[in-house]
Amino acid sequence: MSKLYEKLYAIAHSGVASQLDITLQRKMLYLNVAALAAISILLLIDVAFLWVAGPQVMDTQLAHLPFYLSFGLIPWMNQKGWREAATWNLMLSAMASTLLAMYMSVGHYFYSQYYFIVFAVLPIALFHAERIGVILSLFILNMTLFFWVDGGGLLGNPELLQLSETNKLLLQSINVLGAIIAYLTLIWLIEVVAERSEHNLEQLAVTDALTDLPNRRFFDLAFKQEIAKNQRRNDELVLAILDIDHFKKVNDSYGHDVGDAVLRWLSHSLRQSTRAGNVIARIGGEEFALLFSGATLPEAKEAAERMRLAIEATPYIHQDVRLRITISIGLAQVGAAGEAGQAFKLADEALYAAKRMGRNRVVVFESTL
Repeated sequence: MSKLYEKLYAIAHSGVASQLDITLQRKMLYLNVAALAAISILLLIDVAFLWVAGPQVMDTQLAHLPFYLSFGLIPWMNQKGWREAATWNLMLSAMASTLLAMYMSVGHYFYSQYYFIVFAVLPIALFHAERIGVILSLFILNMTLFFWVDGGGLLGNPELLQLSETNKLLLQSINVLGAIIAYLTLIWLIEVVAERSEHNLEQLAVTDALTDLPNRRFFDLAFKQEIAKNQRRNDELVLAILDIDHFKKVNDSYGHDVGDAVLRWLSHSLRQSTRAGNVIARIGGEEFALLFSGATLPEAKEAAERMRLAIEATPYIHQDVRLRITISIGLAQVGAAGEAGQAFKLADEALYAAKRMGRNRVVVFESTL
């Protein structure tokens, strides 16, 4: 089951990653899912009509075969970058397959015309908002088709009226159900993608773009939450501020590209050596902050020392660049009052003291500093 889900997920996201514009990514995702939904609903209707009406609708089902192919090509077309062509393919195939079925056999007897209501709304999800003329034209066209067919514009095969009332009601219900499923799928998809977009924007707002670590904004929020949590539990909390020693020399000597690479490398190393539950973030430049939650000051100092030694023992190596990176760390215990600003000030003082003492060391704030 998981393999099927992964396959459907991959199909639904065909070509999405190739689009830099978030709006186009969303439209392409809608398009792929709509194609999958179209194949599923077409299959449901064909099977139902063959089962109930038999040979009387065989020609219609055979005529539907090319539309399975046209719907199936849509993810492939998106993968090739032909989004506009894929969009028109979906709209025209959906309208044509529905009209063909009504013309050849079912007419307006079995409520297939209700799909035109779905097709009238679908362009809003598939076309860019700037294509308002296309969206309105397709809306008007599909609603016109709905009212025309609903008013008896397509009579279909009169032999189908010889079916029992139970079977006619069954086929009518399947068509209406299919239209409702298609409409609800569209609404659900719009909601899911909108929610995911909001989540992605929230993540971008609290994530450092260079290192993928949380940023200062996230850290400040997490700090307040940790203070409140530790006060409730009567636990201890220690703040560490650290930065890279002589980082300006790295940028000056090797360029900012290497400097950025060092920051990414260090961020990965710090994340690897940070215990689960502790919060770490890049708060600016080459400066990072870390919260040791539920740890005493000696325990935090020991953990910080292990972190410092691990960084010192593992040089940064890339192509012909080999650098020995060291860090300085300042620690301060968060007081009973839980003042984040005061803790930052004390940890900063400890960090500056570490630099005055020669760098590459851990210093705990004491009043004598």
